[in-house]
Amino acid sequence: PERTAQFFVSHPFSTEPSARLYRTGDLVRLSQEGDVEYMGRRDRQVKLRGYRIELGEIEDSLIKEPRIQQAVVLLQEEKQELHAYFTSSDTATIAIEEVYNHASRLLPAYMVPKGYVCVKEIPVTSNGKIDVVQLAKQYPVHYRKQKNAVRPMTETQMLLATVWEEVLGVQQIGLQDDFFALGGHSLKIMPTLVKLKPHFPTLHIQDFFQYRTIETLAEKIEKDRQHRTIEISTNDQNSRETQGMQQPKVIRKQSVPFQLTKHYPQCVLLTGVTGFLGAHILEQLVTLPNTRIYCLARSQHGESVEQRVMEKLKFYFDETTLAQMKQRVQVIEGDLSEKHVGLTAEMQKTLLHHIDTIIHCGGDVRHYGERDHFQKVNVESTRYLLQMSKKAGARFHYISTVSIAGHRPDDSTSFMFSE
Repeated sequence: PERTAQFFVSHPFSTEPSARLYRTGDLVRLSQEGDVEYMGRRDRQVKLRGYRIELGEIEDSLIKEPRIQQAVVLLQEEKQELHAYFTSSDTATIAIEEVYNHASRLLPAYMVPKGYVCVKEIPVTSNGKIDVVQLAKQYPVHYRKQKNAVRPMTETQMLLATVWEEVLGVQQIGLQDDFFALGGHSLKIMPTLVKLKPHFPTLHIQDFFQYRTIETLAEKIEKDRQHRTIEISTNDQNSRETQGMQQPKVIRKQSVPFQLTKHYPQCVLLTGVTGFLGAHILEQLVTLPNTRIYCLARSQHGESVEQRVMEKLKFYFDETTLAQMKQRVQVIEGDLSEKHVGLTAEMQKTLLHHIDTIIHCGGDVRHYGERDHFQKVNVESTRYLLQMSKKAGARFHYISTVSIAGHRPDDSTSFMFSE
């Protein structure tokens, strides 16, 4: 019954109460001329490492290569990578490297298949549909190899290559081979790091994004070793020089009592409202007398920014709190990764004229990713909001969650928690 209700939905344009529509799973769009354009199947959408990918889009790109007649792309769930199966009019003249280069020119990196195989024909089921189970079982894929690859030579390079080959399942890795081009991703980094950490203690997750090849990662490790040697030597010298020095005497002044006065903000700009912390800061702000709040958020997946924020808040709060928020909150569209945090010139003027407080708790809190992305989202956005605070004469509150229960009293009671 649940599946039936999911696919047979009420007809919104019919006067008959029992009229139903069937969800076919086809993706279409309505053109300006009123035509319905077929875009593909919804069940051919997959999610890979946080990206939603339309497999048909990759297949369309592959068959733009004149020698490829038919292409099927599948997601290999266990390895979390895309595999491409294709037929060709001339199998002797089309190599995996050529297909890979062709796909790389037309598609973003996360959509480029990692494994390839040229087949005589694509197997189909009795009703004419592609037999994906038989296709994946019958034809093992092949991975591209870099031509004339320079093999690792130093001890560090060889150890890195050995671990990469073991984790990624790829042989003969060269010095210039890219970790991610070989099939690596964020989930592969952790087992790689676990194997390498005992040998290279200074290695971190972020290093795999910044130093993507054996050559550059090995250079980074060697520089860390040299720096650590110099640092230890300097610390030993400083320790010898400071021995016997008398500790300075600390004179404590008597504290003077003072009176605190409450200051309620009248107009607040709040970032990070779609996160747990930001949502609960907003809950506290709406309890203050006469405080108005501008909440900066970005739209996502075609959903309006107001809808996205309200959907997040519904998860945490009841209808009474939500109604109170609607009266006092104005959601404005922006993006911490963009210049001026994505605000229009008009909205910037409005905020400068009205706000007296900025609470900045938005940001990307992942422990790994692209350095440039973190620079924009976490650093440049903070720098811009500080400038805005200065121009508006507003108080600035910056929040960065470093740890949870990081400071524990010595007399705390230990207990076990399980779910």
